[in-house]
Amino acid sequence: MKKLGLTSLILVVIAAVTLNVIAIDEEEENVKDVIVKGYVHGAFNELNPEAMATTFHKDFAIFSPGKEGEIRRYPLANWFENT
Repeated sequence: MKKLGLTSLILVVIAAVTLNVIAIDEEEENVKDVIVKGYVHGAFNELNPEAMATTFHKDFAIFSPGKEGEIRRYPLANWFENT
């Protein structure tokens, strides 16, 4: 009986690990999909504001040096207006 219990436990652990690996792989693919659609295509290849809006935080902004050392802020909303 002990041997059957240990075998069952080992099988349960193997199944749990396998299911966890499958879930991690699926989650990784979902993250990659968001990055490719919203960042790569949204911001660069296609300039797609709708894709960017679902990927970037609403407060996202690009900061750059301005005249006389000030920092310029270019919010995502401005980017949408100019695409």
